[in-house]
Amino acid sequence: MHSILIIDDDDYVLKSLARLLRSEDLGISCYHDPQEALIQCSVREFDLILSDQRMPGMLGTEFFARISESFPSTRRVLISGYTDFDDVTEAFNKGFIHKFLVKPWNNQQLKTVIAEQLNLKELGDSDPVAQQIPAPVEQKAVASGFHGIVTEDTALKDQLSIISRTATTDSPFYINGETGTGKEMVAPSDPYGE
Repeated sequence: MHSILIIDDDDYVLKSLARLLRSEDLGISCYHDPQEALIQCSVREFDLILSDQRMPGMLGTEFFARISESFPSTRRVLISGYTDFDDVTEAFNKGFIHKFLVKPWNNQQLKTVIAEQLNLKELGDSDPVAQQIPAPVEQKAVASGFHGIVTEDTALKDQLSIISRTATTDSPFYINGETGTGKEMVAPSDPYGE
């Protein structure tokens, strides 16, 4: 049985998440206070942690930064009703979170995300983004998987890694740049028709 820790300062949200996931045959621990959850994490490793972003005393991204140091293989899913793009993007860039979901969540989507993350935990995949970008071929070029982009440039590889991480969120992201810089290579479909 997989172990899951849920942290949310809203009692209704905490109970709703626990009730939803209990049907999935999971060992669930719930906490309102991220400090108390950290104490629990000091004596036990969880397969997956689902945390709210804005909580008294600590942001979810801060909590995950601490957890990733001690338990890098624990899957970390952030859920929030706020669009803290800077904090969330930075946490993705640093590898502190694996998935971001927006409140109110879709029950089936949440269950799917949890199942996917637990599967990655079983496979021992602590960084799925690293597997999305193939390894260098004879140290000459890296095929990024972004519609045929091939590069040796370290800065571009870093940007593609960031794009891979942010692409796993349900939040909108704005991509800008001068004409001809390849915006359509990383976001080929424009929902606004512009």
